[in-house]
Amino acid sequence: MTEEVKNKQENDQEMSGVENDHEMTEVESNHEKVLQNLNSSITDTKILVEKVMKMRLQCKELQMNTLRLFHPTCIKIMNISNELSGKSVNQLNKDKKKEIKQLNGKDKHRVHFEKSVNHK
Repeated sequence: MTEEVKNKQENDQEMSGVENDHEMTEVESNHEKVLQNLNSSITDTKILVEKVMKMRLQCKELQMNTLRLFHPTCIKIMNISNELSGKSVNQLNKDKKKEIKQLNGKDKHRVHFEKSVNHK
């Protein structure tokens, strides 16, 4: 009887080993499927990101065309702002001071002219 028990235990161990091997291959195949799905999802995401980037560029081009067609002053303003962004802050301050001096000079001349007109 002891030998039968030993044989049964050995058979059980062999069977459990086969079951364990089967479970391991099942787990491995599940892992492989998950990895394949992940790789596929990553590829799909990259494709979608490329499409979005192309659409963004097209949108910007359309916006610029719309501005050119309907709002030429907006383009001028944008160009001026681009030029100003290239200047240094000191240069902008100097330009402002010049404009203020010019305006003050014009105001003085206008006031003098208005006084002379009023006196006549």
